[in-house]
Amino acid sequence: MDNKDNRIGNTTTTHIEFGPPKYQGTIREFARSELGADDLKYEKGDVAEKIVVKAELEVVEVKKKNL
Repeated sequence: MDNKDNRIGNTTTTHIEFGPPKYQGTIREFARSELGADDLKYEKGDVAEKIVVKAELEVVEVKKKNL
């Protein structure tokens, strides 16, 4: 029996936006679905699945926002 998780090797392409003050980004819903991240399990206590991804980032646009 093969115990390999079927999510390993999934790929997708998406844009991630981030900026000051925290520089945090969000993975868009369709990308999470493509990667299988929407199926992550959380159990009470300290047990939760996480997906580790590898990324090469390229700046494709710089947006300006009036504050």
